Amino acid sequence: MVEIFVKDMFSKYKINTEKAKSRISEEEREKLRNSLTQLQAQVDSLLNEKNTKKTMSEEEVNDPVSPLREMLMNRRKGDDKKKET
Repeated sequence: MVEIFVKDMFSKYKINTEKAKSRISEEEREKLRNSLTQLQAQVDSLLNEKNTKKTMSEEEVNDPVSPLREMLMNRRKGDDKKKET
């Protein structure tokens, strides 16, 4: 997807890719590669974090109510009914 975006930008501004490649020094190429690697690591980390949170929230939704919690919820409902009358 990034390649398509870059190619589109180059064609939009009529940039010759061969000329652009020849102007970049090896040091600049290495910096670009390092930046790309860091960005990929950040994106992967963010995606893994979001997937972990999503999985955890799905597990919470799928967990059945414990018997003690259910008993307390029923008792609370019973107390609310008594207050109404």
